[in-house]
Amino acid sequence: MIDSWSKLPIKTFIDINNINLNRLDGFDADYHMVKALTGLSDEEVDAMPIPEFKKALAKSAFMLTTNFGKPKAKFTIDGVEYKINWRIELKTAGQYIDLTHYCKKPFENMHYIMSVLTFFGKYTPDEVEERAKIFYEKLTMDIVYPISLFFSKVLNDSMIDIQAYLIKDMNKKIKDLQTMIPSQIIGGGL
Repeated sequence: MIDSWSKLPIKTFIDINNINLNRLDGFDADYHMVKALTGLSDEEVDAMPIPEFKKALAKSAFMLTTNFGKPKAKFTIDGVEYKINWRIELKTAGQYIDLTHYCKKPFENMHYIMSVLTFFGKYTPDEVEERAKIFYEKLTMDIVYPISLFFSKVLNDSMIDIQAYLIKDMNKKIKDLQTMIPSQIIGGGL
């Protein structure tokens, strides 16, 4: 039974978020919440005596708290240590494109966002996918949630800065092209 953020993997968090997205309410929402947090089948939840069901539902109260503390700079899964690469300016163009894509649907893509954030060095789509699968199954929300909050702020701020930089850079290249094109036409003997 999942009864804390430190036991809640991304996979189950996404399932719970989908309960909210599907606008389930009342007992229907409670039923799906217990099913997600216990990992029980429909048949097993259907067979639960009401007092046991209420007890299992009460354990979901941890989700009303969000006191996670500061984001962690590193974490370990199955003996493998992963470090967070916070510095946007050290990301490759591919990483930046992937991050902006994944951040369009952050709840659905937390595992992908975390996968990209843990890359240092060579960046390959296959390795992103492989890490994302591990994170989906095993990375818990006590680690993901504060990193997500912090990163969304950093990414938003950096997008504004990068946009200004790209506009300035683009204007410079346009100006360079404008000066280069007439001289090539003239120099061509016309």
